[in-house]
Amino acid sequence: MGELLSYSILSGLVLLALYLPYQVLLARDNQHAYNRAILLAIYVLAFAAVPMMKIAEQFTRGSSEPVLALEIGQVVVDATSVDVPVWGTILIWIYMAGMAAVGIKTIVTWVKLVRIVSRGEKIKHSGCMLVLTDCEGLAPFSWMGYVVVSRKDFAESGVQVLAHELGHIRSRHWIDLLVAQAVCVVNWFNPAAWLMRDSLMLVHEYQADNAVLDSGHNAQEYQLLLIKKAVGSRFPSLANSLNHSKLKKRITMMYKKKSGAGRKLKALTLVPMFALALGVAAVPTVRAAISTISSSSAIVGKVSDNSANGEITANNFKFGHIEINDAGDIVIVIIGENLGNNLTVSDCKLTSLGKTSDAKSMECHLTDGSATISAVFPIAAADSGPASLTFTANGKEFTVKFGGGEVEVFEAPEVMPQYPGGETAIMQAVMSKLTFPDPSRTWKPEADGRCVVSFTVYPDGTIGNVRRMKSCGYGDLDQIAIDAVKEALTEKWTPGTVGGKPVAVSYSIPIQFKQK
Repeated sequence: MGELLSYSILSGLVLLALYLPYQVLLARDNQHAYNRAILLAIYVLAFAAVPMMKIAEQFTRGSSEPVLALEIGQVVVDATSVDVPVWGTILIWIYMAGMAAVGIKTIVTWVKLVRIVSRGEKIKHSGCMLVLTDCEGLAPFSWMGYVVVSRKDFAESGVQVLAHELGHIRSRHWIDLLVAQAVCVVNWFNPAAWLMRDSLMLVHEYQADNAVLDSGHNAQEYQLLLIKKAVGSRFPSLANSLNHSKLKKRITMMYKKKSGAGRKLKALTLVPMFALALGVAAVPTVRAAISTISSSSAIVGKVSDNSANGEITANNFKFGHIEINDAGDIVIVIIGENLGNNLTVSDCKLTSLGKTSDAKSMECHLTDGSATISAVFPIAAADSGPASLTFTANGKEFTVKFGGGEVEVFEAPEVMPQYPGGETAIMQAVMSKLTFPDPSRTWKPEADGRCVVSFTVYPDGTIGNVRRMKSCGYGDLDQIAIDAVKEALTEKWTPGTVGGKPVAVSYSIPIQFKQK
């Protein structure tokens, strides 16, 4: 019910925004079929706006979502920790009460119409079902395929009455009224819903009045009939009654010339108003309030299921972003959506270039069914290659994959990283770990026999992503150099900095092989 209320509020906002320019610019023009089409189009746009916003939001996110995988120490976010304001529940109860009241009144009116039709004398006449009734205080009206008129009115002015009501039936105005009344039931709190219905009924009367005059009836005699029938019971919501709407406006409209085609262009003002309504609906404060209502329940303390269908799937999670915290660790953020109000996350691991690392810590924040999972790892755990985060959520394992390069690596920072003892210590450490191949084998390294090994010095002083930048011509020798660097440079570096903040820096070491 919370989702229905939020949908009703958003559609009502659009309805109001589009009705105002119609009433100011178009309502007084003598172009009734066009105005009727505009009013019906406003209904369509108002209730299609919410799905359109969701489709646009998904489109802007992109069609391809990265995937992930992780494991962490168990963190439980209990439903009791998610506070849903009580005002949301109160609004839902008020909304339900109003919708029930309007709905019941609509049903009562429908039953009255059925009873009147069933009790009258039915005669097939001019393509409709004429219903004659003995109730003289009832104004003539049309409903679906029926024309209901008292015997007295039919005897006195039956031809004009039939011409008017047949105009309603042939235009199928009763369908418009059903749509308008349904909108009033769902959007009962919105003045625009009721004003729209009144405007639509007035357009119907304009069209029916024109049908009478176009059939050759005298305008003054017909106007006297309308004045005479201005009193009498009518059905304001579901039937087109002869004495409906503003009598003065109807008589005035009969003397107006038909509006020129150029005046129809005024409907273009609905376009910026539609955009404005969507913009207001997208304002963070408005969206937050709507989201609170949507997640509220009419039953206090009731917790929704974990997802729309009661089950969390891989589609609920996606890669968010990577950042480096003040301690120099890497923080990988996973976004979860449509999770309901109950989430348990555990067993988080990061896998990068075949190396798997446990999370140092993690945090999980759940609000209105959306979760932000932040897993902290040593920065060396995330090399520049493809990686994946694997984790367990509510007892099921999920994997989210993401590409490498999310951590910016500087080639020329303001301050280069420093190894304890400097470059001399680096070369001595690497030389101590080099294991030369079988001396009986003949080696002919290319050019100068130089192999260049590159690695990343991370903000926490560790190294990773050790790789070959330039080969000496022999893969065996290149691998010896790579292994030596990994085993030798185990002491913490003083990290490079940019703007005084530690950053990841690319560092290279040349190792020359010569055979004597």
